[in-house]
Amino acid sequence: MARSQTVKMQVPAPRLYLMTPAVTDATAFARDLGAALASDADIAAVLLRLAPGDERTQVNRIKTLASIVQDQGIALVIEGHPEFVARGGADGAQLPGIEAFVKAAETLKPARIAGCAGLASRHDAMTAAERGADYVVFGDAADGHRPALPAIITNALAAAQVDPGRLELEITESVFLNDDESTDAMFAALKR
Repeated sequence: MARSQTVKMQVPAPRLYLMTPAVTDATAFARDLGAALASDADIAAVLLRLAPGDERTQVNRIKTLASIVQDQGIALVIEGHPEFVARGGADGAQLPGIEAFVKAAETLKPARIAGCAGLASRHDAMTAAERGADYVVFGDAADGHRPALPAIITNALAAAQVDPGRLELEITESVFLNDDESTDAMFAALKR
């Protein structure tokens, strides 16, 4: 009779991925970014969003912020603009959608990080992974806003085909520090 063995997998702790606002003045933003990165948080990468500008301005913005991020052992990923990654000294780029990802991936890989964002389905994620994506991002946050927490949870459960009755959600007390109607509405929506 064969004995069954339990194998314990060690799951790595989650790490943070910070996203900047669209940066216009990199010198002014450098002070705030440096303070944020000096925290005790385990930050894996910073996604640098660039305000519109000419090529030289964009590359200089990246160069100004690259050492601040990378000196902390954190990767600097540029939103879009794979053409500026190497010249600016960044670690990679996050591309918006499969088409943009496929077009840029071969210029970034294998030396640089290539992420694929704005995905709407598991099929898109699998396609990106098959094409060498280092990570994928579902949804579109181009305007810097995310859907409400209940919508995120509902969408994630549906995409993973998990029965909502199986979900256990722990919400810490920090949620209640700003007691307002939006917190109450969020909990009401989560209970549905």
